[in-house]
Amino acid sequence: FSRMSTSEIYNYYEHQLNHTFIDVESDVKIEDFDITDSYLNKINEGNDLGASISSALPRLNSDMGGIRDRNVVIVSASTGVGKTSFVFGCMILPLIKQGIKTAIISNEQGLDDFRAVMLSSVLFTEFSYYKITRRRIMAGKFNEEEWDMLKKAKDFINQKYTPYLKFVKMFEYNVVKTQKVIKKLAREGFSKFVYDVFKSVDSSSSDSVGMMVELSKAFFNLADKLDISVVITQQTALY
Repeated sequence: FSRMSTSEIYNYYEHQLNHTFIDVESDVKIEDFDITDSYLNKINEGNDLGASISSALPRLNSDMGGIRDRNVVIVSASTGVGKTSFVFGCMILPLIKQGIKTAIISNEQGLDDFRAVMLSSVLFTEFSYYKITRRRIMAGKFNEEEWDMLKKAKDFINQKYTPYLKFVKMFEYNVVKTQKVIKKLAREGFSKFVYDVFKSVDSSSSDSVGMMVELSKAFFNLADKLDISVVITQQTALY
C-alpha cells in the first residue's frame, strides 16, 4: 500500500467490497460465456418451447414459441375492448386443456364473471352451441334446452378444467400482495398466472409510464426466479 496513491487504495477497497457484495447477494450471478456440452444436450431436448396455445392462436403460438417459462406476456388495450375474454379463450383454456395448473388473479372482475366466460366458451368450443353468450347468461330465465346445455357444460368443466384452475380475487390494487399470492401458488404447483388487470394507480401522473415499466420489471424478475409464466392484461389510457 505504501506505493499506492490515495485513488488506487480507494479503488482497491471498492473492488473488494463489490466482490464481497456479489458473493453474498443471491440476485447476482456471474458466469463464463462458453458453449458447454450440457447446454447442447439441454437445447437438444427441445424444452425451451413454452406451453402451446396453438389450438386457439396457431400463428401467434409459432411466433412466440408458446407461453414460455420465466417470461411475462402483456396484452394491452383500452378499457372495454375484450382483453379478458381474449386472454381467457386464447390462453387460459388452451393451457388448462393440457393439464397445466393456471391461476387467475383479478383485481376487478369477480369469480362469477369468469364463470360466465368459461360457460359460454365451453358451450361454443366443446358443444358447438352458440345461443348462450355472456349477455344471455346475464339475462337469465333459461328455457329447457338452455338448462340442459348449461348442465352439460358444468359437468364438463368440473371434470376437465376445474382441477387445473384457481381463482384469486384481490380487493385492492397491490402489486406486492399479488406477488406474495403468486409465490404461494407457485409452491403448490401452479406454473401459469394471469393477472387481470394491470394499470397505473394514478394515470394522471406524469410518471405513470415509468411506474408501469418498473412494475412490469418486478413481475418479470419474479417469473424468472420462480420459473413460471405471467400473462398480464394491461389497461391503457384513452388520452
